[in-house]
Amino acid sequence: MNKSETKKNISKNYIYNLFYQLLLIVIPLITTPYISRVIGAEGIGVYSYTLSIVSYFTIFAAFGTTVYAQREIAYCQDDKEKRSKIFLEVFFLRFILSVIALIVYFCVILHSQDIHVFLIQSLYIIGIITDVSWYFQGMEEFGKIFLANSAAKILNLICIFLFVNDTDDLKKYILLLALFPVVGNIMLLYTIKDSITKVPLKELNPFVHIGGAFQLFIPAVATQIYTVFDKTMIGLYTDTSIQNGFYEQAMGIIRLCMTIVTSLVTVMVPKISYAFAKGDIEGIKRYMNKSFRFTWAMGLPITVGLAMVAELFVPWYMGDGFDEVIILIRLGCILVLFVGFSNVIGVQYLGPVKKQIITTTTVIIGSCINLCMNLVLIPGYFAIGAVIASVIAEGSITMCQLVYLIYMRKDFKWKDILGGVWKYAISVIIMAILLMAFRQLMSPTILFTFLYVGLGGLIYLSTLYILKDSLLLDMLHRMTNIRKHK
Repeated sequence: MNKSETKKNISKNYIYNLFYQLLLIVIPLITTPYISRVIGAEGIGVYSYTLSIVSYFTIFAAFGTTVYAQREIAYCQDDKEKRSKIFLEVFFLRFILSVIALIVYFCVILHSQDIHVFLIQSLYIIGIITDVSWYFQGMEEFGKIFLANSAAKILNLICIFLFVNDTDDLKKYILLLALFPVVGNIMLLYTIKDSITKVPLKELNPFVHIGGAFQLFIPAVATQIYTVFDKTMIGLYTDTSIQNGFYEQAMGIIRLCMTIVTSLVTVMVPKISYAFAKGDIEGIKRYMNKSFRFTWAMGLPITVGLAMVAELFVPWYMGDGFDEVIILIRLGCILVLFVGFSNVIGVQYLGPVKKQIITTTTVIIGSCINLCMNLVLIPGYFAIGAVIASVIAEGSITMCQLVYLIYMRKDFKWKDILGGVWKYAISVIIMAILLMAFRQLMSPTILFTFLYVGLGGLIYLSTLYILKDSLLLDMLHRMTNIRKHK
């Protein structure tokens, strides 16, 4: 493959990924206000709690094979027989582990109060068997993944509005959410037949991949502890599912904002990997400095803006009965910055330079802290305690990674991390002061919310322009050049 074809493939894959990420943002924005009113906080809480339980079994069924198999397939893209053997071995391994997970899962939920909901959620374990996206990722055929998953999500969206109309439709809602990922997987599975060849059964050894997958299974378990266990604990310590409903909705909004800040990571990983392979240390530092600046530039205004707009946004967006979500968003909005920086350091840098063990270690530390804080805070403060525990855990992960980067590995200095931050801080402070002045004139409506957000963005960008921020000026310069060449 020549250079032009490689660049073309990278561009195509980036566009597919970009559109899919946008879809992941847009669909929840459309469904959240509808589901909040139709299903209510209690119903959402039931969904959130039962999903947290089944998630433990899906993580075992996948057993770290998703990332592992993607990498193994990528190694032998051009060898059809070898990649066919790896595909079939990993597929059978996932099948065996999923069957074991299903048997144990059914034993666990046998006497559950919400057994019918738990039975529906078992579709997520079946989804592990049918999921072959890891193969297409390894083959760099992102277009097929995008088309299948997008079709499934759009059909899911349509069916939600058609069939979920009141609180009695909770099981229908949960069924639709669990079923359509399987539908998307089956679409992908159907297209794989021409890409692989038959391999004699006696030549297959699924368990040969256990060791390699296990190395990625441990960090996956650690991540699961501080992303799912809090929902389980809220469900265990409360008599109703309302608190889980509040927590699910608040974290959903925060996660959407995280997507904006972490969007650059996907693009930068191959660049840093290539620079590392070529020994281009200066190139790596240049890319990392840009990423640090981007995270400050996007993370600071989104964090502060989210805290300020929550009071205007939540009442009309989620409806009556979700006032506590405002408090949860304000407490958890700092996660946007913490997760932004941990992604830049852990995913974008430590992974490509073959220091994945550091990322794994910091995630395990964060998981232990999160577990301890959940045990202390959730019994007394429920959803609020869970948010505080998540903030402390994510903050700990980011700080551990920074300490390693600056004081142990000594690849970067504080001036690299904090470069230009004073401009973003000043711009955010001016934005916040002016927005507080205008707040008294606005009420919680759609129109005022969009005006408020637009005004904040205008103030922030204008201040950065006056301060001559290099990131903003570079972006404006690129946009001007694109127009000139049209």
